[in-house]
This record gives sequence, structure tokens and C-alpha cells, in this order.
Amino acid sequence: GYGIYDPRYVPASGRLDAAYASRYEQALRGWAELVGAVAPHARFIPPLQFAFDDRYVRPEARHPPLSSSLEEAIAIARATRRLLDDAGAGDIRYRSVLPAVFIASWNEHLEGSAVEWTDEHGYGYVMAAANVLRG
Repeated sequence: GYGIYDPRYVPASGRLDAAYASRYEQALRGWAELVGAVAPHARFIPPLQFAFDDRYVRPEARHPPLSSSLEEAIAIARATRRLLDDAGAGDIRYRSVLPAVFIASWNEHLEGSAVEWTDEHGYGYVMAAANVLRG
């Protein structure tokens, strides 16, 4: 199993590093294959999330926080783009994948995972996602 919040998968550094990006891509592909195998008529929309920290809004949560730079966010967006490209090219394993992306944290400022404009990054995360996903 894999979960973005699972402490077993979040790097000890709390950074969205290359190893995490690789596991993220494996998880996306695994979920897409599972949906296609278990529910052939269902569709999978890949999520896109660059960071999270819900310790302030849910103190009982024991999720380790995960943060990312714009470069690290681009690596996650590229993993999602590769899945979309493979699905679009007709790879049967990814027949459940819709040509869309679910932005998991558009404005979750309290959780530190906003994709929309921020003082710190401006429109950086939005532009990173848009530039990579445009192809």
C-alpha cells in the first residue's frame, strides 16, 4: 500500500525528494492499473499534491509534514505527465486514466499545501504544474 501521508513513505528530511517522487509515480501507476483491473468502467484522475502539513488544523494527526521547492514540485508534475502520456499513447495498463489532473490542495494554506498564489512562491506552483502538464 501507499499513502501520501504514510510516515513509512515520507522522507525523514520532510522534503519531497527524488526517492519520494519515484514512489509517488509508482503509486500513481499502481492505482491506475488497479482501477482498470477491478472496475473496468471506472476512471482514474491522477492527483497532484506538492506538500502538506496538517499538524495545525488536526493536532491529533500524526502525519509527518512534507514540503517541496518549485523544482521538487516540477518532478512530481512530470511523474503525473508521464502517466498521462502513457495513457494517451494507448498503454493498456492505464486505460482507466482520464486526461485530467486533480489538484489536491488548491488553497489549503493552513495545511501548507496551497498550489494557488502565495507570498512565498507567487504563482510558482501553478505555473510549474501548468508548464509541465501542457506538454
